[in-house]
Amino acid sequence: MGGAGGHMFHPFDCPDVNSGQDLIEFFQKCINSIRDNPPALKIDGVNLSFRLRENPALSPGFEFVVDRGSMKDLDVQGVTADNAHQRFTLPDGSPHGMVEATRILLDIFNSSLPEILPELERLKLTDEQGHFGLYFNTEFVLKKINVKKYPFNFIAIHGVNRFVPKGPKSRKGINVNVEQKLLDQIRDKVQKFANEQDFKVFTRIPASVKTNPNLQNALNEDFNIVYSRQMRDPEEPGEMGIGEGSTKPLKVWLAGVDENPIKKIVNISDQMRQKYPQMGRKQSAYAKNIYLEVLRGTPINQIAATDDDIEPLVDGVVIMHATRILGNAVLDALESDDFGPARDQEGVVINDETICAGTPFKLTGDFIVGGLETSFREQRMRPGRLIEGIINEQVEGKYVILIPGGFKPPTGGHYSLIKQYERRPDIEKIIVVTGPKPREGVTLQQSQAIFDIYGGFDDKVEFFTTDDATPLSACYELMKDEEFILKYPNMIFALGAGNKGGDPQRIQQFKQYFDKRPDLSNATIGLYEPAKALEVEGKPASASRMRAAMASGDWETFKSLLPDDNFYDDVVQVLMGQITDIALEEDKKDFLSMTSLYSLVDEVLLEKKKRKKPTKKQKFRKQVSRKISKLKDEGYPQGQAVAIALNMMSKKANEKKTKLAEQEEVEKFKDSIRKYLTTAASARIKVPKEELEKIINDTADQLFAAASEGDIVAEESGASAVGGFAGAFGPPNKYDAFKEGAKDDE
Repeated sequence: MGGAGGHMFHPFDCPDVNSGQDLIEFFQKCINSIRDNPPALKIDGVNLSFRLRENPALSPGFEFVVDRGSMKDLDVQGVTADNAHQRFTLPDGSPHGMVEATRILLDIFNSSLPEILPELERLKLTDEQGHFGLYFNTEFVLKKINVKKYPFNFIAIHGVNRFVPKGPKSRKGINVNVEQKLLDQIRDKVQKFANEQDFKVFTRIPASVKTNPNLQNALNEDFNIVYSRQMRDPEEPGEMGIGEGSTKPLKVWLAGVDENPIKKIVNISDQMRQKYPQMGRKQSAYAKNIYLEVLRGTPINQIAATDDDIEPLVDGVVIMHATRILGNAVLDALESDDFGPARDQEGVVINDETICAGTPFKLTGDFIVGGLETSFREQRMRPGRLIEGIINEQVEGKYVILIPGGFKPPTGGHYSLIKQYERRPDIEKIIVVTGPKPREGVTLQQSQAIFDIYGGFDDKVEFFTTDDATPLSACYELMKDEEFILKYPNMIFALGAGNKGGDPQRIQQFKQYFDKRPDLSNATIGLYEPAKALEVEGKPASASRMRAAMASGDWETFKSLLPDDNFYDDVVQVLMGQITDIALEEDKKDFLSMTSLYSLVDEVLLEKKKRKKPTKKQKFRKQVSRKISKLKDEGYPQGQAVAIALNMMSKKANEKKTKLAEQEEVEKFKDSIRKYLTTAASARIKVPKEELEKIINDTADQLFAAASEGDIVAEESGASAVGGFAGAFGPPNKYDAFKEGAKDDE
C-alpha cells in the first residue's frame, strides 16, 4: 500500500499466537468470526491518505490536503493540488503520476466538503488537525494496479487513523475506532461529486462467506524444508546431488513450533548477504527473503549463519508458510459482490474484539510476501497525465517455465504440475520437454496421445521433443540456443518442478549452473516457486508407479494416478494397443505376447488329452467361446463380453505377418520361436523333458502355420486381458490361462 496507511498486523503479530498450535486455533476463531461479521476486503492500490487543515479563505474554513506520513515539510504542511508537483517528482525532474492522482482526489472531496462537514465534526477531524492529528486512511485505484485489473476507477476509505511519533524524525498511523455509519454517510454524499470524475467511492467493502473454509485440507498439505545438500559433480548438470531434508504435513510442522519467534533475531549467512546485498546480518525470523529461499529449495544451512540460528529460522518459516496457506483457505471461501473472490484481491481485514486483543489484522494469503504479491510501488508510476496510465502496467518478471520429464505415461501429478504453472499470471509460456526414448515399453507417441486425452491446456502450454540424452540436459542446451532465446524477448527462464524430493534443488541448480558460467547463455535465468506435488496414498504420483501398477494389474492404484477416473478406459486402450505395436516392431519376431504364448501352450496340452484333434477354426471358436464364458462369470453383459473376447482373439495376424521367401529364413524363424517358448514354458510346465520338447516343436509349427494363414491373434490388448490386464473395454478380469488350463486338465 505505501504512504501513511501504516503497518497492519498479520496473525503472527497478534498476542494470541504464541505457538504453532495457537496459530491453528487463531484461524479457527477467524472462521467463526467471519460468519457473523464479514471482513473488509483489502484492495491493491496506492495510498492517498488525506486530512483537514484550516483555510479561512474558503467558505467552510477548511480544506483537504494529502499527507503521505513522512516528516518532509510538504507532508507536515499538507500537499495541495497546487504544490503536488514539488512533493512528487521523478529523478529526472519530470512530473510524477501522483500529481494528477492528488488533483483528482482533492477535487472530489473539497467539492463535497460543505455537505460532509457535520460528519467530519462528529468524527473530530475538525478538532484534531495537523501532522499529528486524524486523517482518512484511503486507497486510490485507476482500474489497474500493476497487473491487477479492476472494472472501474474508485476511492476506498478504509477508516480513520491518527498520526503518532514513530521516532525522532518519523511518524506512523494507528487505527482509531469510529462509527461505520458516519463513514457510510460521507461515502453517500461524496458519490455525486465522484461521478463527475468517473469514480466510485467505497468505505468498508464486505466479503461474505460463500463456501465452508477447509482448514483441514490446508493443514494436511506437505511442506518441505531442505536442511543440507551436497553436489556430486558441479560440472555435470544431470547430477542433481543428494540432500537431507524433511517433508511433513503442515500440522506436524506447527506442532513442533513451541514458541512464536516474532521477537527473535536470526543471523544470516554470508552467502545470503551476497545474494541480497540490502540485507543486514541480523534479521527477523519472518524476513520474506528467508521464506522465499526455503520455498526455492535453498538448504537451511546455507541461509543460517550458525547452528543456533536454525531453530528460530525454521520456526519463522513454518509460521509464515502456515499463515499463507491457511490464509488462502479462508480467502477461498470469501467473495465480494463488487469485486468477486477475495483470493483475487490483497486479502481481508478482520476487526473482532475477541481476536488479536481487538486490534484489526489482515489475512493476505499469497500476498504475505513480496515477490508473490502485486502491491503498488510508488516509483513505478508513470509520469504525465493519469488518463495515460499513472501505474506502470508493464509487468516485470514475465517467465518462461521449462518442465523436463519422461511423462511415460503422463500421470495426474504431471497434469496438476503443468496446470498450476498455467494458472500463474506472471508465466508467459510453459514448455514441456520430453524425449523419444521409451520407458519400460511406453512410447513418446503414447505419452502424447494420453496428454491429448487429458486435454484442457491453454495456448501458453507447448510440448517440445528433444533428441538430447535426457529432457533435463535438453533444458540446459536450450539456454545456449540463441534462436530459441530470441523467441521470448525480455523473459526470465526458469526450471519448473514439484516441491518434493530433490526437485526444488533441481530448480535452484539450473540457475546456479549458468550463474557460474555467464558466457554460456545470453538468457536471463531465474528461480520460480516449485509447484505443489500431487501425492497418492502418501507417495508421489509418478510415471514409474503407474507403469508398475499396470504391469501388476493393480488397476485401483492405476486409476488413482490419473487426473480423473473418467480417463481410465481411454488411457488403458492407448497403453494396451500401443504395446502390441511395440512388440511387433521388435526384432524378436514374436508376434504374440508372452501371455498369448502361455495360453497357446495350454491349448497344446489340452489337445493331447482329446481323441480328435480340432481344426484351427474349431479351436479358434472354442477359444472365443471360453473367453466369453469367463467374462460373463466376471459380471460382464453378454454383448460386452462378446465384444471384449473378439477384441482379444479375432484380429488377424496377417496384418503383421512375415513373408519368408526362403526355407532358411523359415527355419530360422521357427528356431527363434522354439527358444522363446522353451524359456517361457520350462518354469511353468512340469512334464518330462522329451514331452516338453515335442510340445514346443508342435506349438512352434502351429504358430508358424497360423501366422502364415492369418488365423491367430496378434494383439497385445487381447492377450493382456487373458493374463489379467484391463483391456480397452472395462475393468480388469481375473482370468489366468494357466490356472484355468489346470482346471480343465483335472
